[in-house]
Amino acid sequence: KAAGFPEPEIEIHQPAIARGEDRFLLKWSVEEAAPAFVAAGLVTAAEMDNVLADMDRDSRDPEILVLVPRMSLVWARKPG
Repeated sequence: KAAGFPEPEIEIHQPAIARGEDRFLLKWSVEEAAPAFVAAGLVTAAEMDNVLADMDRDSRDPEILVLVPRMSLVWARKPG
């Protein structure tokens, strides 16, 4: 609103994935970022390997519902 958008809109989405290849999206994202996490000293390589193995196991388990992190969608139109 301070930028001149009088009526901003927002939606919050949190996909839940019960089946299919999309169940691995979060695991793949962490896997891609893993070298940066290790380089930053946030985790050791061994810890990251364990996390990824756990994520892979859980993503394959049809009894586990995979929840993707919440995503915010915000939009507005500035008056002309």
